[in-house]
Amino acid sequence: MLAFSEHIGFDWAFLIAATAVVGLTGLYAGVVFGKQKTITALMLFSGVYILLFVLMRMVDFALLVGAVTSLIAIAATMYMTRDLQWYAADNDRDHS
Repeated sequence: MLAFSEHIGFDWAFLIAATAVVGLTGLYAGVVFGKQKTITALMLFSGVYILLFVLMRMVDFALLVGAVTSLIAIAATMYMTRDLQWYAADNDRDHS
């Protein structure tokens, strides 16, 4: 990104670098997790890079945006893992 930004500016350089990284990582995730998860991975990685771009461009509000995003990430993690049986493997070993 740094090499591109010297010639075409930060915004375009970030777009090129983010597209390359999101595409490569999304396709790799698709191979590892299956083709059904490729779109989900691409959307998730795109969202992360959009957030990074916003944080870098909104210097005055970076702390606020970062704090709100962190809260949302924690809440989403808590919601997605609410039914996870964390000690299920330990309980199975104790009963055998």
